[in-house]
Amino acid sequence: HLLQVASRPSRVAAPPRQRLSLVGAPPRVAGALGERVSCGNIDVAGVEDGAVVCRPVAPREQRWPLFVFAHGDWQPPENTMGMLMDIASFGFVVAAYSSCIWVIPGNTSSECDMGRASFLEALKTIVFFSRDPAAAPELAPVDMSRPVSIGGHSGGGKVALMVAALRDSPTYLAGTRYAEALDRDGGRLRAAAARIGSAGGVYG
Repeated sequence: HLLQVASRPSRVAAPPRQRLSLVGAPPRVAGALGERVSCGNIDVAGVEDGAVVCRPVAPREQRWPLFVFAHGDWQPPENTMGMLMDIASFGFVVAAYSSCIWVIPGNTSSECDMGRASFLEALKTIVFFSRDPAAAPELAPVDMSRPVSIGGHSGGGKVALMVAALRDSPTYLAGTRYAEALDRDGGRLRAAAARIGSAGGVYG
């Protein structure tokens, strides 16, 4: 869905969004574990508006592998709650970053370099949990000893594939405008990509 911008680009004004309340005892969803899930919001260092997270409800002491979800343009995570909950029901903590939403192709003032830098938000989310797996123990009890998965919808599928490319090629995006961010702090974002075990995207 492309939006043609005929006039001079102007700053994109994001409409107000409400943070989720914790979803308690939601309807059962069709996961491999037959688990119900709960969802809420957490703050993520370096990620504007944090992330929406979903996790299986029980057992409470269980920790789950991380699945980073990337949304499409103009699609906040709340628009794909059914998908997030379904993924979580298969035994994941799903974290969907809430930044880089209001993107207009061709508008240089829109967020995250017109969406091209959205993949950095996914990497920041992995870094956040890698540094402190217990950062959100109630809403996001992650097991960071296991490989991280990443997936996305629409433009978020591109994000997932870019992160997978970073995992497979240490020199991917070298010499681009994103190289400085990727190599900062000893290459912590590239190291985050190395944790990826699977990646995929959904389009349409």
